Amino acid sequence: MKETIRDLFAGTKLWSVWFRLAYRELQLSVKRTVLGPLWLIIHRLFIAVAFSFLGAILFGSTAGLNIDILVGFMVFAVMNGYLQSANSALISTASFADSGLPVSVRFLKPWAKEFQLSLLSAGVLSIVSISIGTFSVKTFLFIFAVTIVISLWGLGLMFAIAPAALRFRDVAQIVTFASTVLMFLSPIFWKIEDIKNKELADIILSYNPIADFIFIFREVINNETVNTAYFRGG
Repeated sequence: MKETIRDLFAGTKLWSVWFRLAYRELQLSVKRTVLGPLWLIIHRLFIAVAFSFLGAILFGSTAGLNIDILVGFMVFAVMNGYLQSANSALISTASFADSGLPVSVRFLKPWAKEFQLSLLSAGVLSIVSISIGTFSVKTFLFIFAVTIVISLWGLGLMFAIAPAALRFRDVAQIVTFASTVLMFLSPIFWKIEDIKNKELADIILSYNPIADFIFIFREVINNETVNTAYFRGG
């Protein structure tokens, strides 16, 4: 245990190294494009618009960009990004094994990549708040504070899932399947009031951590408040 803590402290001290490596990887993924890493956010926005039209077809809402669906999908995309990175963290950083760097760097580098993407997503949500007239300093601080809470959740996933995924390759398949299921079980393009079986909906939402954060961000952006009951599991 002491060795693990010592390694984590050593890795944390090298934050400039793994943060720069993560940014470099983001740049390479969109190399030779004009907009750079913004393409990764634009991709999420296009999917959010598609979900908006799907919601209009299913529930008869107005066709076009639905703010609640946009917020829901952006939150899901951020949390799913951490989940998928945790799934492949130690596999994607196998080249670091003999580098002499602390083992924790192999967890922190993919986490830093997702953290940078989550900050871009938080910026998009701030722009959404401006567009609907609810933006304030308080809203801005709430958005970034909750984004940091999600990033800590993602860091926990890195340390919990990555070792298992490296040792048992079946874990990667299970996590990929679970993320797909979570997308449909999260209130992204459906609303609680549209579900006839309320008991089933309550059970689904109780065991879905993504749902709570979707509700939190929607309240922050629409009402400039944070319902702390969600953090207590209420």
